[in-house]
Amino acid sequence: MQKANRPRRRSVPPALAVISDGASAESELLCAALTATDARGALFVQNPQPMCVVDRKSLRIIVANQSAAEMYGYPRPELQTLTLFELCDTAEHERLFALHADATPRQAHAGFWKQRRKGGDLLQVRAAWTSEFCGKGDVMLWTFQDQTPIERARAAAHEAGVSLSNLLEDASHGMCRYRLESGTVEYANRVMLSICGLEGANEARMFEPRALENCFVHAAQADSFAAAATLSPAFHQQAQWRRHDGAVRTVHIYGYPVAADAAGRMILVEDVTEQHSRAQESEQREKMESLGRIAATVAHDFNNILLVMRGYAEMMQRTLRPSSIEGRHAAALLAAADSAAEVTAALVGFTRKDEELAGRLDLNELAREMAGSLFPTLPERITGRLALSQEALFIVAERAQMQRVLLNLAANARDAMPGGGRLTVATSLRFSGGREECCVEIRDTGTGMDDATRARIFERFFTTKPAGRGTGLGLAFVESYVTQLGGRVEVESQLGAGSCFRLVFAREEAETGVVEVQSQTRRAATILLVDDDAQIRLLVQDFLKMLNYEVILADGAETALKILSEGDQRIDLLLTDVTMPGISGEVLAERVRAQMPSLPVLLMSGRTYVGKLEESGFRVVAKPFNIKEIQDAIEQSLQGHAGPIR
Repeated sequence: MQKANRPRRRSVPPALAVISDGASAESELLCAALTATDARGALFVQNPQPMCVVDRKSLRIIVANQSAAEMYGYPRPELQTLTLFELCDTAEHERLFALHADATPRQAHAGFWKQRRKGGDLLQVRAAWTSEFCGKGDVMLWTFQDQTPIERARAAAHEAGVSLSNLLEDASHGMCRYRLESGTVEYANRVMLSICGLEGANEARMFEPRALENCFVHAAQADSFAAAATLSPAFHQQAQWRRHDGAVRTVHIYGYPVAADAAGRMILVEDVTEQHSRAQESEQREKMESLGRIAATVAHDFNNILLVMRGYAEMMQRTLRPSSIEGRHAAALLAAADSAAEVTAALVGFTRKDEELAGRLDLNELAREMAGSLFPTLPERITGRLALSQEALFIVAERAQMQRVLLNLAANARDAMPGGGRLTVATSLRFSGGREECCVEIRDTGTGMDDATRARIFERFFTTKPAGRGTGLGLAFVESYVTQLGGRVEVESQLGAGSCFRLVFAREEAETGVVEVQSQTRRAATILLVDDDAQIRLLVQDFLKMLNYEVILADGAETALKILSEGDQRIDLLLTDVTMPGISGEVLAERVRAQMPSLPVLLMSGRTYVGKLEESGFRVVAKPFNIKEIQDAIEQSLQGHAGPIR
């Protein structure tokens, strides 16, 4: 295409200067309002639709948005010094004279114009304008659509002897020609038919009245499409469409006017389901990671509190008769603390991911933990039942992910019983194909599903819940993760008779060769206890003295390093908290291991996940622990090393 040989700034012909003598006061006021820094101004300036406000008397552009500046290749300040005569090709000046001479305010008008970019390139532009959007009609609002690519494609097709329909057939997006008055599709390319699921024998359905509107999952989106197609020369909409086979897809819909056909629209549809899914998963992952960080901090502080409460309750219980009132009270306190610890672990488990590598999991223990945290939260009209196998059921999986899987299934089971019922969590061992399989199932007595619903439950974004209640991603994640582990999901359901989701995994052999730690006659070991929390230091000190250990206290890593460097006391074990101000317990342990490799180190952590610490080679005991747990951890640490340091 040859560029016009014209100056960088096109001047107004002398004959037109008489009508370009400045803007009205109303125009200037409107300019100030539209360029304000508030939300009203941003709505105009940042609007993706190229638009500008033109003074009716002078045809000068008094304010333009950024999209218009980019379309014409001018900086906004420079564009706002031009008139429409300088934007339009000289062949359009007579039309502009006629437009200026027409003093009758128009509610809306549209047409095709030949215009020029700053560098002189010719643009084929569809413009729409109105002078009844503000005040007395002294200004006009113009909106623009660059039709140049379409016109170039049409010209190229004509020059190559290729019909426009062939170009449409080869397009990567769905395209169709749509009639406004009848709501029918006159033409649809193969991609459009594929997006709608109407290929082959079902193709005729594409051309039935309101076929496009019937694709919308939500009626409000269908109404919005019909209104936009009727009222807007061009529009964009994101919506959810249901294919003929029932699958739900996320689509972007673009509408364009058809030249010389006011009642026609060219509709372009882009299937963005996968991109939308990835974006949602990324957003969900970021949310879960943020919640996980918050939950881990809360869990650490809460577990420290539980350790103190539980520890003193346990020591009280040791001095009381179990049958006494005080003994029963102490037992109740211990049980409550244990339940609180399980809730804390579940809270972190359901919000944190990828912090543990896949490892051996006891399916019975996992089901027991989930039931313990879930059943107390069920509505009164729903009862919970736990049925565990007597067999050892071990699988290989990530604990956090499996907790999320079970929670998804349990939440669906709960929601399927709005009128009440029974939710059962059960485990079992069975034989199939010559191998042993571990099973965990979630059963409900709720509404159940018909065959059509059951066939689609693992589709992304498919949900039977009301809008805003479900994402349609929960069961898709369940099926994806279980399959990734080499397992499978079995579903049994009948309408009105409840549902059962059964997860089936290959059974892992139970661990063998576990060495029992035997009590040995030995001198009283000396333990350097490091914790910044005074209450925990005193409690753990009481635990250790009850177990006949000598204890040296340090209120932080700096104090502990000083004690170790002095070497005045015999120390057999470093017992330190992980999360402390200044030097953390993990850093302290690394320094001690580098400088004193024969000194055993045992870490105490209020975080639920300790896998990464253990990967570093340190033994870890999780808070809140009881006397037996800390005793076992200390004995194992002492026996796993050569001897004490002097």
